[in-house]
Amino acid sequence: MSANLIITHEPTFYNHQDSTDWLSHHPAYAAKRRLIEENGLVIWRFHDYLHSLPPDSTVMGLVQALHWESNHSLEEPYLCNIPPMTLLELGQWIKKRLNLPTVRVAGDLAMRCERVAVLPGFPSAEFQIGSLGEANVDVLVTGEIHEWEVSEYVRDATHLGYPKGLVVIGHAASEEPGMRRMIPWLKERLPSVTIHFVPTGSLFHQL
Repeated sequence: MSANLIITHEPTFYNHQDSTDWLSHHPAYAAKRRLIEENGLVIWRFHDYLHSLPPDSTVMGLVQALHWESNHSLEEPYLCNIPPMTLLELGQWIKKRLNLPTVRVAGDLAMRCERVAVLPGFPSAEFQIGSLGEANVDVLVTGEIHEWEVSEYVRDATHLGYPKGLVVIGHAASEEPGMRRMIPWLKERLPSVTIHFVPTGSLFHQL
């Protein structure tokens, strides 16, 4: 593959603003910067604009990857009605559909799931918990959480008689389908440019 423009969703240098002053003494940073410059690479971080395109492509990409496109709400695309299944079955379905080595699930594994909130990436805890707080939402499927926030809400709600479920699939895994979904959008605007999709894959070892 010969390419000099990389379109990425997340930052290049390990922090949201891509600031690098704090990395100046890190040899790994210096080597990566040198690689970029010596090869004349241009990196476009396609983040805020991607999320601003209605409906949010990361939401729709994940909904489509899970085969729920006919089940989501037009008014609130992140809400999906799915065929009834247990939380355990739902976790297994998501793992299989996204070809993931693992997913993390919180809640009563035997609980009945029919109404799912799909929030890829890492929305604020207030938004994640707010979606779970809706009376008719059974489960939140999301990319990333703070473990002392959303998962503790799920634990408390379940113990107190308001069963809620949580499936955490990983930040990159949750947003990659949305980036893949943008290829036709890019090809329509850049018909003469060859475009390749390069998946990140899982960087963690499951021990």
